[in-house]
Amino acid sequence: MRILFGWHLDGPSWPESLDGTAASLDTDIVGPAGLIRILETILALGGPEVSPALRIAQYLARLRAVDDGQHFYSRSLAADGWSVARMLLGWRDSLVEAGWDGSVPGGGGRLDTLAEVERAPGALAPGPGDRLRAVTAALEPPRPTCLTELRLATPEELLPEPWRRLLRRLAAGGTAVCPCRLPVPAGNGDLAALGRRLGGFTEGAAWRGDGSLTLLEADDEWLAAEAVAGWLAAAPGDNHAIAIIRGQRTMLLDEACHRLGLPRVGGAGRSRWRAAVQVLPLAFATAWEPVDVHRLMELLTLPQSPIPMGVAEFFAAALQKAPGIGGPVWQEAWRDALGRRRTRLEERGLAERDIARRLAEEERLWRGWLEMPRIAEADGIPAQVAAALCRRVADWAAGRALQGDEMLAVVAAQAGAMAEVVAASGLARIPKPQIDRMLDSVIADGAAVPAGGAEAAPWTVVDEPGQIWGPARAVVWWGFLDGSAGMAAVPWSGAERAALAAAGCLPEAATQALRREAWAWRLPVLNAAERLILVKPRAIAGEPAAAHPLWHEIEPVLHDLTQDRLTHGRGCAVQASALLLADRTPLAGRVVQRAALDGGRPPEPRRLWRVPADAVPMRDRESATSLNRLLGCPFAWTLQYAAGVRPGALRRIPDGSQLVGTLTHAVLAELFTERPSWSAEEAARRAAALFDRLLPVLAAPLLRLGQGLELERARAAVADAARMLAGLIGGAGLTVRGCEVEFQETLAGDMGGGIAGDIVVDGTVDMLLEDETGGPVILDLKWSRTDRHRRQEIAEGRAIQLAVYGRLVGGGVTTSVPAGYFMLAQQRLLFTEPAPFPAHAHIPGSDLPEVWRSAWDSRTRQLDRLRSGEIVAAGIADTGCDGAGPPAIVLTPPCRICDYGRLCGVGSIQP
Repeated sequence: MRILFGWHLDGPSWPESLDGTAASLDTDIVGPAGLIRILETILALGGPEVSPALRIAQYLARLRAVDDGQHFYSRSLAADGWSVARMLLGWRDSLVEAGWDGSVPGGGGRLDTLAEVERAPGALAPGPGDRLRAVTAALEPPRPTCLTELRLATPEELLPEPWRRLLRRLAAGGTAVCPCRLPVPAGNGDLAALGRRLGGFTEGAAWRGDGSLTLLEADDEWLAAEAVAGWLAAAPGDNHAIAIIRGQRTMLLDEACHRLGLPRVGGAGRSRWRAAVQVLPLAFATAWEPVDVHRLMELLTLPQSPIPMGVAEFFAAALQKAPGIGGPVWQEAWRDALGRRRTRLEERGLAERDIARRLAEEERLWRGWLEMPRIAEADGIPAQVAAALCRRVADWAAGRALQGDEMLAVVAAQAGAMAEVVAASGLARIPKPQIDRMLDSVIADGAAVPAGGAEAAPWTVVDEPGQIWGPARAVVWWGFLDGSAGMAAVPWSGAERAALAAAGCLPEAATQALRREAWAWRLPVLNAAERLILVKPRAIAGEPAAAHPLWHEIEPVLHDLTQDRLTHGRGCAVQASALLLADRTPLAGRVVQRAALDGGRPPEPRRLWRVPADAVPMRDRESATSLNRLLGCPFAWTLQYAAGVRPGALRRIPDGSQLVGTLTHAVLAELFTERPSWSAEEAARRAAALFDRLLPVLAAPLLRLGQGLELERARAAVADAARMLAGLIGGAGLTVRGCEVEFQETLAGDMGGGIAGDIVVDGTVDMLLEDETGGPVILDLKWSRTDRHRRQEIAEGRAIQLAVYGRLVGGGVTTSVPAGYFMLAQQRLLFTEPAPFPAHAHIPGSDLPEVWRSAWDSRTRQLDRLRSGEIVAAGIADTGCDGAGPPAIVLTPPCRICDYGRLCGVGSIQP
């Protein structure tokens, strides 16, 4: 068997076969991991692969087993055991790879402590260093293997000493270890001259400017992708023997290639934020008390949620309306979800017994996700509960994976690995920060999109420059940027290094690793026979990007080769923006052609929209909300009520003010349902108690850590609102007849266009009061940052909601029913009549029966116009195209809170 071994060759490579022409069953190209796997198989040393997270958990158990509170890591272990275990395991593995056998080398307490941990009971799966040592030991004394030849693609002197020792053992056993052959660029071109200088050869021709070396600079990734895809498309039949280095993610390059009919490069990359990969961390995030409704909403709205979409929408809507678990809205969601599921099963023709069994089983599964027993973060999650949660995710993902979803197979494996990690950690209860660290390690880089891989192409794609070990016609280095995280700090002191060296352990010096990395950087320059294109965007995702460190080697050489004729050796630089300025642009030996598209203009805002007559269906039901929408903007009313256009599926948990408003409504409704009359102080005390009881089911986000100040402000605001409202009601001699009282009236009226028909008008009154004579008084509760809008509404005779409620409560009589708004945040009453409340609460200007008549007349006129086929978008300025006078009552268009602004043009961006 013949092998090519290079330090960076675990993964794709160019050339793709040992001889560069054809593949063979007895040849392979491998890096360190691949060579160890082959030797383990030959020497019968192989075993199952173990995830890094499991090894961290095993080492954590060992650290805890020997910890007496006095070790150098003890305090850190108590604060963040997982991070400590991960770091110390890295130290331990590097020592083992360097030759440490676990004995006490002396030299200080840290090394002695690591030796004590090494002797501690408990399993620790072998790491890379253990496997290297085992293979090396199995080759002593020298023994023959089936490896007849091992060629080096990395100079032996650049390898760590343990790997050089392994090579010596193989050579002693009869394997022909062939040294690395330094590539020597041939020819007289600029690229060859540069390569000879970087390779250590002093001779080289002067700079000719032949375009064999190109630094393609672009303002951003998008422009860089357009330029590279254009270059590839300029000669689609001449793209063989080209190597593309994925120095960064290639999503934009993939899309640019796809638009030009080229294969995708396939660098969508792995991500921990793929929707399916989020199920496991979200399952843990929703397991804590108080429940994190934001994370629960994310779990419900995932494209691959464990809760079926038709069921999840009910609970998502419930959280949006009342962010909490267990309240009336949540229970209603359960009834609606089970009702819909029953209907679906009945449509399949199942027997009642089978329907009941299926419903019970599905409800049990859904409650396991939504209403699991939750644990206080301070207590930590029991290990058996965490393992059961992992099994639930694994069972769900594995079942879905069998239906063809490849990504969920990755999720099932991650959940299984997390269960192993929890068990191996040895912790009875795991604090939330530790669970989060474990998840980070298990999920790691997440998962790749199955459909995001490379497509069949004449070129070859590699991940890093060190994988180009042989000659290529051309090399395109996509993302020629500095992506290094910096040199890892060496943790050992001089005394510790001396003790380790005396014990035969020689950790690699940082300079040796940097020399090996620098060698790999030069390989594209040395192996590119005809052309090298270095693609350097100036910014990535809006952030400035620095050139790859190799450029700091290339630039002085270019400066020397050009004999100072080019400023700082930049004569090879080409700006990608030049492609936008001409139809034909030369680039790296090819001509990129671009054709201008016909210019266009975005649709302009339109006030008047015309449809065929009678195309807009009329409704036989109205409410204060629909009436406000119709009179405020017929265009929005048509889309919402007639066309059934709804906002997208993206749901959002209400913010602080909305939460407090919803909760205050509920508290006051329950307060005055318990008793119709309260003294001011009694109402405040009872409202505070009701606030605490209803908080988890209606406004759970206020219970999260960091919300303490907002929570106290909300509790005080609710108590103050109850105190003020009870005082106003008692001072006016009123009693509460009911809260959230529903009314409905059927009117024989006009459905638009002169068509008669019954119309149902309905509404729900927040608080219905009565005076000493039994006369009704209406209060509508509002929570907003200011009362200006509602004050103007009453003063200008536009309080349609109060007029509708007055009509419904009054039973259609023309006598005005006193009504008003109680502004909860301001504890201020805005009333339409001078009595029965204090005179300062009266806002003159509204005759509610007259407002009702004007609104109903305006409704008829608007419906007539809709029936004729004219739809007005009221938010667009009138340019004289309306052709009709204003209605009897004019409302401000609701553009600020409207979902349809992008359709009419109010929210569009104009040239």
